[in-house]
Amino acid sequence: MTFCLNRRRACVAALIAWLCAVTAGSVRVTAQDVGTEAQRNAGKALYLTNCSQCHGDKGDGQGYATVHLLPQPRNFTTGKFKVRTTPNGALPIHQDIVNVIRRGMPYTSMPAWPTLSDQQVSDLAYYITTFSADFSSKESVPKPVDLPSAPSMTTATVEMGKKLYVDNGCVKCHGTLGRADGPSSPTLTDELNRPIRPADLSQPWTFRGGPTREDIFRTMSTGLNGTPMPSLGLPIRTSSSPSTVRMRSISRRGRRCSPPLLWPAFRSSDKSRSRYASSIRL
Repeated sequence: MTFCLNRRRACVAALIAWLCAVTAGSVRVTAQDVGTEAQRNAGKALYLTNCSQCHGDKGDGQGYATVHLLPQPRNFTTGKFKVRTTPNGALPIHQDIVNVIRRGMPYTSMPAWPTLSDQQVSDLAYYITTFSADFSSKESVPKPVDLPSAPSMTTATVEMGKKLYVDNGCVKCHGTLGRADGPSSPTLTDELNRPIRPADLSQPWTFRGGPTREDIFRTMSTGLNGTPMPSLGLPIRTSSSPSTVRMRSISRRGRRCSPPLLWPAFRSSDKSRSRYASSIRL
């Protein structure tokens, strides 16, 4: 009897130990990557020297240079970032913030920082996460979407993308020739009700999220948080869509906002969204 009781206790103890290990493991998997205290402190020193003039000491976008800038600097306290590899409305992952710091945001006051080391850029990105409590929430842990590489562009996908560009209302903001002169363009505002311009698709060097087909596909798939440019739907299957081809076509001949209600067809067809991405270069 004593043997059976001891064996049962041993089994229960083993089960508890296993559950603790599984729970700890799941926490490690789902925890947000906010770096170490030393990394954040190093990032703070860099931030106060190089970034606070625009983004403010508190990360609220209210630095002393803000009144002279348009568009205004990012308010990090909101936890909303435009260029991400995560779903619409989600936080960016660490590498997303690193990429923006390293590459900058073309045609804005946000420069690239090629002179900073990889460690410095990483530390800066970690410090930026301290401005929003969302980064410390287990419920807000971002999960990147699958972004495949793009195949070659063809005449057929360009033509199909051209049709999708018109059928799905892209012309209402971006214009027939992609020059940001659609009828809705003058009326667009961001979430703070500030005027905002759609992307000029004939000028790929101004694409803040990047000019490659993969960049365009990511922008259309994840949307641009805080702007009228919505996510066109998930999951993602391929970036060979005629829509991407159409964007690339326009950019070779020659910004990025469109009210969500103008894009219903893309939500039901990943293939159509991918073809559209093959044609424009957002």
